[in-house]
Amino acid sequence: MSWRERMRPASFRGVSFGVSGDDKESGRRTVLHEFPQREEVYVEDLGAVATRFTVQAFVLGSDYMERRDALERALSEPGPGTLAHPWYGEITVSQFAPYKVKHSAQDGGMAVFTLSFALYSRPSSPAAVVNAHISALDKAGRAGLLACSAFDAAFKIAGETFYVVEQAYNSVLSVFTRVQAALGGDVSQMIGLLGAASGYDFFPLLSVGRKLWSGFQALGTAAGKNEAGLAADWQAVASLNAPTPTPANPGSTRARVAANAAAVYSFTRRIAMVESARAMTLATPESRAQARGLREGFTDALDLVLADGYEEGEEKENDLYASFTAMRASTLAALAEAARSAPDVVSYTPAAVLPSLVLCYRLSGDIRLEPDLVARNSVIHPGFVPVEPLEALTA
Repeated sequence: MSWRERMRPASFRGVSFGVSGDDKESGRRTVLHEFPQREEVYVEDLGAVATRFTVQAFVLGSDYMERRDALERALSEPGPGTLAHPWYGEITVSQFAPYKVKHSAQDGGMAVFTLSFALYSRPSSPAAVVNAHISALDKAGRAGLLACSAFDAAFKIAGETFYVVEQAYNSVLSVFTRVQAALGGDVSQMIGLLGAASGYDFFPLLSVGRKLWSGFQALGTAAGKNEAGLAADWQAVASLNAPTPTPANPGSTRARVAANAAAVYSFTRRIAMVESARAMTLATPESRAQARGLREGFTDALDLVLADGYEEGEEKENDLYASFTAMRASTLAALAEAARSAPDVVSYTPAAVLPSLVLCYRLSGDIRLEPDLVARNSVIHPGFVPVEPLEALTA
């Protein structure tokens, strides 16, 4: 096939025209660096230049004005379009310069166009993506700070009697003891932190809530558990029983003692949910079943905490309530993202006594989960797994 036979009829957006010639520009964008007192030069490559086509087009004939107007309408439409190029075939282009139209009395019945096109490509600007884990940690931190502020407003010891301060300290110490029992940390390290050695020295603290929050975090660190286990333990802390109800018609001292105890109780439950959210955000679930358990325990515990202190029908649109609901959404989103890559737990009964490595490979196509299979089912001898129902992770 000759080159004349391979040429295609020219058109733009379906409007045909003739072509008398064209120019194409392409190549690389470069910068030439020349340095004094040096013989060598350096050419810096900055990437590809835009591929450009300058087409000398024309329309002629008795109906050339109608064909000219049709081509001008096609050229006036916004956005990229399809150019049928005689030598390069169909390409998607955009106009990068105004077109020109020329008429001549000597060449009657013809309009000549100068068209400037550039090869079109889709924009490749970076897309913004929200980091679910950072967002969840930020929401949990805000909820914790608002919980501290609410506690500082409700917990009153300044100007109170020694008995009120002593009972307030006992309430705090009692809560720390119960948290220690749930987490397994060492509460003896916290007595000095709380100010016992200096006579219940709450007064110099700008925020008692933040000091207690630091103490709770220290207990969680001392527990030495993984993030998933710590999240579940904090959910248990959030279900602490309420203190003894205030008797009817109490005196001012007893009322303040009861109010302080209630404030410590509510604060502990709220901070427990904040710490559970932080641990869940950082956790890597061992399985999707574990992730489901964490999610269900978190939502159930948080529902109880949010209901605490609000009577039925009472307005709940305040900063503290809103921050905890935002924390719930962001924490569950982060957990769902982590759970996508977690294995699932299946029940399986082997057909014969086999080594644990063989069973694990049959289930998941890999042997990396074999230690979990042995531990999960308390296999006595991994070389001889009995024929009985087993639980195993599948990748």
